[in-house]
Amino acid sequence: MAVRNETGAAMLATVREQLTVQPVMSGGDRHEAVQQGIAAYDNATTLPMWLAWLLGFVVQKLGPKGLEYARFSIDSHFVRNYLYVRRHYPQKLAAHVPEFARRLVSRYRLPVK
Repeated sequence: MAVRNETGAAMLATVREQLTVQPVMSGGDRHEAVQQGIAAYDNATTLPMWLAWLLGFVVQKLGPKGLEYARFSIDSHFVRNYLYVRRHYPQKLAAHVPEFARRLVSRYRLPVK
């Protein structure tokens, strides 16, 4: 847990006894999970709610865990947003996607334009 300032330390002190603190866990491979979703992001596929729930259940059981799940979530959102801008506003891609996001997205095999 990271506390960045005195206000945060005071807030933490008020709830510390109610918290259970444990080491950060991490497991799985986010790269494979993100890569599998790229085709759906590129096609702007909208899933029916029951299928989205089922997919979420499967990812929860078989996909990345803990810190790796957080990284999966961040990577997949960056990839999805990059593909959206590339598809709808290609002329704005260079101006709207910062370098750190381009580096993150470059780790994945994106469909050819």
